[in-house]
Amino acid sequence: MSEKDQKGPTIDLFFHELTGNESRPKRYFETVAGLLGFLLFAATLPIFSLLIILTSGRPIFVTDHFIGYRGSKLKRFFYRVRRSPGSSQKTPIGKFLKATGLYKLPNYINILNGDMALVGPNPLPVEKSEKLNKKFTDFYKRFATKPGVIAVRNGRSWDLDQDPSVLSHSLQCELRYLVYPTLKKDFYVMLGSFEDRVCPRQKSHNSQPAL
Repeated sequence: MSEKDQKGPTIDLFFHELTGNESRPKRYFETVAGLLGFLLFAATLPIFSLLIILTSGRPIFVTDHFIGYRGSKLKRFFYRVRRSPGSSQKTPIGKFLKATGLYKLPNYINILNGDMALVGPNPLPVEKSEKLNKKFTDFYKRFATKPGVIAVRNGRSWDLDQDPSVLSHSLQCELRYLVYPTLKKDFYVMLGSFEDRVCPRQKSHNSQPAL
């Protein structure tokens, strides 16, 4: 794939056209879901904290730095699922938290703080975002909205060692989500059908974004 093909354009819209254009039902849903998620986190915090300490000691949480809305550098917390930093071995409770996605419950603090949304672009680590921003001219457009606890494209879709066409497709999908974020699109993401319905691989990258 040539450099020109790798760099786009992906979505023929300016950054300001992708900013602040969420539908009203989506905003209401995110507010309610964010509050419910935080209440679940608060209710289960003592239980998960105790289980983590009893099975593998401290710390209870690990942190991750990512680039958020309009390029701001932010921090989020997860329940620790591995025995030690750099280890591939999960703890007994860590296996459960990872399999169920409950390790992300502390992220709901970020939703209440206004740093993240329930659904949105993947909150990629700072170093990876900087590398991808150099690779794709349209990459900065994904910062026109808050990243999501539930990501439009999962982390494996953004692995740097895979074919550039896969990375380009991941960017296309996220930008198509940003064209006009709606509650319907959020449900597609949560059900795992967003790619099939909105940005299937066989379509050209120059095709019109689905609304």
